[in-house]
Amino acid sequence: MAEFDYIKAIEGMLEDAKKLAAITAGAIEPLRPTKPNELKLRRKLAMTAKKVAFEVGDPADIARSKWVELADVGAANLFIDWKVFDHIPLDDPAGISVQALAAAVGADESVVGRIASLLVSTSTLRLGQGSSGSSMHVSHSRISPLYTSKHPFSPLVTVAVGNGMKPYAQWPSYFSTYGRREPTAVTNTPFSFSWGHPELEPWAVKALYPEYARKFEKSMASRDMVTGYLKLAGPGSMYDFSWVGELAKRRREQAELQDWGRDKSLDEKANAAINGNSNTNGSSKPSPKLAPVVVDVGGGLGQLLGDMLREIPGLHPSQCILQDREEVIQAAVAQIRNTPSSKSLNEIGIMPHDFHQPQPASSQNATIYFVRRILLDYPDSLAINILKHLANALPFPDAYDGAERARVFIMEPRLVDTPNPMNRIVDMVMLNIGGKLRNEKMYMHLAQQAGLKVVGYYTREADTAVVVECARA
Repeated sequence: MAEFDYIKAIEGMLEDAKKLAAITAGAIEPLRPTKPNELKLRRKLAMTAKKVAFEVGDPADIARSKWVELADVGAANLFIDWKVFDHIPLDDPAGISVQALAAAVGADESVVGRIASLLVSTSTLRLGQGSSGSSMHVSHSRISPLYTSKHPFSPLVTVAVGNGMKPYAQWPSYFSTYGRREPTAVTNTPFSFSWGHPELEPWAVKALYPEYARKFEKSMASRDMVTGYLKLAGPGSMYDFSWVGELAKRRREQAELQDWGRDKSLDEKANAAINGNSNTNGSSKPSPKLAPVVVDVGGGLGQLLGDMLREIPGLHPSQCILQDREEVIQAAVAQIRNTPSSKSLNEIGIMPHDFHQPQPASSQNATIYFVRRILLDYPDSLAINILKHLANALPFPDAYDGAERARVFIMEPRLVDTPNPMNRIVDMVMLNIGGKLRNEKMYMHLAQQAGLKVVGYYTREADTAVVVECARA
């Protein structure tokens, strides 16, 4: 292996630093870079600096620094839980005294001071200018505002600890108990084992801890920080779904569209669905020609359908179905009812459904089945089973006009070919809950086993998002 040329690396850093200074001159630094190429340049600089530090540092010092990182994350997570960061004034270099901070959160001054001192040492917090003698003040750093309760990033820290660090610490015991192999089910996972409920699936464990479950849901809602926003149509989209709107409009024009509940209130549809009558128009089984256009399988609160309806002219809410577990559907109904921005979802079909089971008659023959951020949660055997049910639900090419374009679309983070820390840590979190990130070869294997074929594989350089387009085999 060629020796690392740290002089060349540092010279390159200097050039990049000059470029960054030029594009940010006179700007007040935001929490997230906003200028063109700024984020890419910052990341390049930071990665090079870290590489230089790794290559020139004493090996023992580098190993010890990783212990500090563990403590830093643990300390930040505790202060998030105690809402300590909320009480530190923003844009005030004087900061707040440890004594006042401890009083504000109802904690012992000594323990707050010791933990705050660690965070100052790691630059997560700054030593406030109000410090004098034995009275330590702390103020916000560049990153600590991310940890305040109102910022969408803070629940991600909680989840990184609960879904990541907590199971990591139990790996030796877990693999000693279950053998040195991947989990093959969604019970007896490292996550459930570390939380003391190995017999339960991860979502059932979270249900036992409502506050953690709430933060987990908030972290998933912060989609731009999880996987980045995925534009669905037009220039800049990874896959252009505009054709779906054109097909949906044509189908409405060609037939008297079976209405999926336009004459019912959202609550009436939800109640009918939860009571087992999920086909809210009263028909026992729709004709393939009147089947839904889009079914969002495990669609959560309806974010993807909301994006589809906003971005794709021609697609009507009554042609869409949202599926998820009953408690998630109830939460979705509440959000749709109470959130003005969700108004477009009032006319969608509402259907409690377990995606490990076959698609109900009323949601079969759809043009598109979305599986977004689902398969990565499961081992291969269960992921194949999920896809089999969707393969069986796809219409035959002659079922209706446009049925030949019927697809299953998988949308989630992928496993990139060249290992990088952020991608691989997501894979480790998936390992903890019994799932995994996958690459193109792995998706092709899943599709083949499920009776599908991959006809399109779409990625982008900016992140690890992937859209996998599958058709009947």
